[in-house]
Amino acid sequence: AGTFVVTFVASDGGLEDSQEVTITVIDVPLTVRYLRKSQDPLSPNGDGVQESTTITATFNHTITAGHLAITDAANQVKRTWVVQTPSAVFQNVWDGRDEQGIVVPEGVYTYTVIGRDAGDAMATRSGTVSVAMPDLTVTRLSHSPLHPRAGAGVAITAVIRNAGSARVAE
Repeated sequence: AGTFVVTFVASDGGLEDSQEVTITVIDVPLTVRYLRKSQDPLSPNGDGVQESTTITATFNHTITAGHLAITDAANQVKRTWVVQTPSAVFQNVWDGRDEQGIVVPEGVYTYTVIGRDAGDAMATRSGTVSVAMPDLTVTRLSHSPLHPRAGAGVAITAVIRNAGSARVAE
């Protein structure tokens, strides 16, 4: 919104003429210009790799109210954030957990941002992000002593990646 002066220039290569016109824009509809996620898939299993994704919504002008919601395939809300400060950018980090702090199951989740401006115009946009837990992987296996004698005890050490909540039997 605002008042703008536009200058039109016409030329045929030899002669030139110009005219200024004042244009007043009263209302610009609120829109979501960009909606992005930083990471996909998300793997909130405690291994320090792909633990979260940052969801960023950029609006064409300041929003004063709104929220971001994460829903599952059954459209059940898993997590929400509310706009705290008026801004044209609304950003939150999702760690793959629901409102109770429990890691959500593997699957495809929809994130939806809704913003309202001071004139109560509304804009919304959605995207998807996957939650996938990688397979358990043994990255290193060793034993001690290196050359055991017959009947001697042996200690086996395994370094496991993506263990998450896996239990190891002795």
